[in-house]
Amino acid sequence: MKNNTIQLSKNIKKHCLMKDMSQNELALRIGVSHQAISKWEIGENFPDFMSLISLAQLFEVSLDSLVYQDDLLF
Repeated sequence: MKNNTIQLSKNIKKHCLMKDMSQNELALRIGVSHQAISKWEIGENFPDFMSLISLAQLFEVSLDSLVYQDDLLF
C-alpha cells in the first residue's frame, strides 16, 4: 500500500499542475479541506473511496491510473 500511496501522491500533484489547480481549489471542488489535499500530496494520508472517485472524475482519468500509473506525461 505504501508504494500506491506514493504513486497517488505524485499523480495528484501532476494532475493539479496539468490543470493549473491549487490545493485550495482542488479541496473546494471535491469537498475536502486543503489540509487533506496537502496530506495526500505528501503521502501522509490516503483519500477515502468517495474522494478517489471525485479526483478521478475531476482529472478525467480512471481510478486505476490515478492510483497506479507512474508514466503520466505533461
